[in-house]
Amino acid sequence: MAVLNVKDYGAIGDGLTDDTPAFVNALNDLNNVYEKGYLYCPSGTYVIHQQLEIKKPFIGIKGDGIQTTALQFAGSGLKLNPAATGFHDFSFAVVEELTINGPGLSGSGYNSIGIDIPEGNFYFLSRFLIQSFDIGINAVTAVLSKFSDFSITNCKIGAKFRGGSNATSIINGNIRGCTEIGIDEKDSISFFISNTDIEAIGDKVAIPGTDPVQYKYLNGVSIKTAGYMNIRDCHFETSETVLGLAAGNCEVLMQDSFIYDCTNGIKQLDPTLSGRFTFLNLMFLSVDTEFDIPDTNLYRIENITSRLGTSPWWKEPVINANPKKGVVHKVLCDGTGYIDAGMMINGKEVETAYKFSDEIAVGVIPANSTVTFSVTTPPSIKVSEWGDVVQSAIVSYTVPPGLLWNTSIHQFTLDTIVLNITNTTGTAINVGTRIFRFNITTF
Repeated sequence: MAVLNVKDYGAIGDGLTDDTPAFVNALNDLNNVYEKGYLYCPSGTYVIHQQLEIKKPFIGIKGDGIQTTALQFAGSGLKLNPAATGFHDFSFAVVEELTINGPGLSGSGYNSIGIDIPEGNFYFLSRFLIQSFDIGINAVTAVLSKFSDFSITNCKIGAKFRGGSNATSIINGNIRGCTEIGIDEKDSISFFISNTDIEAIGDKVAIPGTDPVQYKYLNGVSIKTAGYMNIRDCHFETSETVLGLAAGNCEVLMQDSFIYDCTNGIKQLDPTLSGRFTFLNLMFLSVDTEFDIPDTNLYRIENITSRLGTSPWWKEPVINANPKKGVVHKVLCDGTGYIDAGMMINGKEVETAYKFSDEIAVGVIPANSTVTFSVTTPPSIKVSEWGDVVQSAIVSYTVPPGLLWNTSIHQFTLDTIVLNITNTTGTAINVGTRIFRFNITTF
């Protein structure tokens, strides 16, 4: 493995001299002569006036540590682009032990990127600091990549991922002081964030009448996602929204995390949102609205605690959600114990689940057609007492062998469940008499 010292190419590293030619020449040798290796940057501050591009896999850049080695860019920083030499499927690029400084934020648009990854897999970036770029990390199709033990500060967007990231992870990260979004992710297949601290996201505004002056952050989102994401063991603080759910088909698991001093904990950002959402073991402190997800189509919220930062300390969580689409379980809302009656939404306690069976003479269903049945609920369920707020009605049945058909709940009324049974085949089906089992939750 080749190890090239940038000072052997004439770099000074005094924070004043233009070291661009030394870096360009050294990387040209790595890109064109050697099969694998890295550019070593000893302690110092290196002034660079153009973006540096790594064009081959197994090529990287290393320093002596984020406190001692700094690359000071006048525009964008590093571009990891093995596709430039025909390598589209892997990179194994390494960037570590250095600080990447940018030119500061643009007045408008996104004109500078700290680390740009336009294409490629298997990136391992660790022990680095990125600061003062419009976008800290910009990655497209980041597959089987790992970003660990890093900090990103004072950017517009900390890290942006597009193009179907798969099995990509952010571990032990710190993202703070970004004016718009901490992590902006879309269309991922599998994205994992753990042990990461995201703070002070948004526009910093002084709170009137505070002495010493205190600040709040407006219009910022710690994590914005429109894909498949797993978040655990993270700390979020001082942003307007911690987790913003954007348009698209999402699947999110968020657990074992702490959310402090924010306007919104989890917030739906677009009415066309669809997917599945699970929130487990979350602690909210001084958060105005814990969950604002009115149009999510399937969710589970469990083991939630919410407190205030000052006396009277406890508060009842605000959960704005469609009670027909999910379950809330074990919510600590009075400072003394859990409400454990199945679910609780907007302060209304939920009845426990009821189960019953009903025998229905379905008979013959014509080809490509639907038959409808009205199922009366038993008096013990008392659905009518709660109006049209049945949370769920799950029906199970025995499918006759070899037949293709389905059932679905069509609508809810006071004491009646309207059940549709559809024959999706091209021939009539004699279903006969079947026993259907219902599991109903109401509040």
